[in-house]
Amino acid sequence: MTLSLSSRIVRSGSVSSACSATCQRTFPSHSLPLDQNPSHGVLNRCWEAAVKVDSGDIKLRYSTPPEWTQLVLSDVDMFMQDHAHQERKVSSMALKLAAHHPNRTELVVTMIELAREELKHFKQVVDLLHSRGKTLGFDTPDPYVGPLARMIRDPDSNAFLLNRLVLFAIVESRGCERFQLIAEALTVEPVKRFYTKLAEAELRHRGMFLDLAYLYYEKDRVDARLDSLLDAEAELISSLEIRLALH
Repeated sequence: MTLSLSSRIVRSGSVSSACSATCQRTFPSHSLPLDQNPSHGVLNRCWEAAVKVDSGDIKLRYSTPPEWTQLVLSDVDMFMQDHAHQERKVSSMALKLAAHHPNRTELVVTMIELAREELKHFKQVVDLLHSRGKTLGFDTPDPYVGPLARMIRDPDSNAFLLNRLVLFAIVESRGCERFQLIAEALTVEPVKRFYTKLAEAELRHRGMFLDLAYLYYEKDRVDARLDSLLDAEAELISSLEIRLALH
């Protein structure tokens, strides 16, 4: 098994079409080389089944309007303050998911790696803010993630995990789309380059969540839940007021 398939992410040299249209199936890219990564052997065994399943593509059913990008460009610093808190919360979510499913080794290992990466992103955004003379600022309520989470509440613990894996794949897909819109619109470095790399990371993360879903559940069940939640996500985000925030 190959842990990093980053070459599959952007065959045309641009991540934008993949972010806005489809999600190609990718695997976690870990921070250490394979021969130095202590989790390599565990992941090698755990993902053997996953690589045999074709998870297909994700296509978001609502495209972010140009007005959102224009609003972000009007105050990039304020956007980055919200973005930093989103990275922090994803890191926390990954650790919480691992703690809730301690016997699923492949999920625990992958979520730890994700938490580390997202915490690194949090620091990078904060460092950028400080370099621009700004502070982190306070977190504000997110009208996007909260309602989505309420949609997937289920007392069945087995459905609980499936719902979250599929939902997180969709949320990462939305992040990929929006980070790429920002990267394409910005002209100032290093912020432009930073958001280009973040779009690529989101693309990889959404494939990672889907791969876990297909590893643990039947393909038809995952596909049905994905179809339902894609509709729900599109309906929700299209109804929200455009904000100077990631969501």
